[in-house]
Amino acid sequence: VLRGQSGGQSGGQSGGQSSGRYLAPRMWGVPPPQSFSSGITDARDYRPVTTVRNPESPFWIGNLRHIELRCLVPVTQFQEWSGEKGHKKQHWFSVPSQPVFAFAGIWRDTTDLPVFAFLTTEPNSLVEPVHPKAMPMILHPEDYDVWLNAEWKTAKNLVAPYPSQLMDMTEISRDT
Repeated sequence: VLRGQSGGQSGGQSGGQSSGRYLAPRMWGVPPPQSFSSGITDARDYRPVTTVRNPESPFWIGNLRHIELRCLVPVTQFQEWSGEKGHKKQHWFSVPSQPVFAFAGIWRDTTDLPVFAFLTTEPNSLVEPVHPKAMPMILHPEDYDVWLNAEWKTAKNLVAPYPSQLMDMTEISRDT
């Protein structure tokens, strides 16, 4: 499962097939559009696109409309930072009723290796104070099949914040 990964790290991803689900290793982070990466001269400046923030973007819509390119990204929890340098705090978010839950994701095969990204949505009331821009799109287990098999016009209705009352947060202070 994915736990505390940063873009460019490998992770598992579950896809749908007519014969059932399977787990496949993929690298987290899709190469950015050519227009963004063509001017990069130093490899340290290269940043893969790790999240789908705008599902209507031409960069993502092809993946989202083709059910064979949608996937589940299994996780046990996810982490966000808060605080000023020297007083950073980690915030770990989980779903206590589901030791392993899933983000809605997409995958692509690139010339180098297979990659994935996950969708984000507006934050719920638990995540928003820590990360006001977005949170991962967590799927309810009963929605996994819809995400993997429904037409996009149906699947896009799942894009919504996960209920905060079904989540937990653990805060860890770091003096770094």
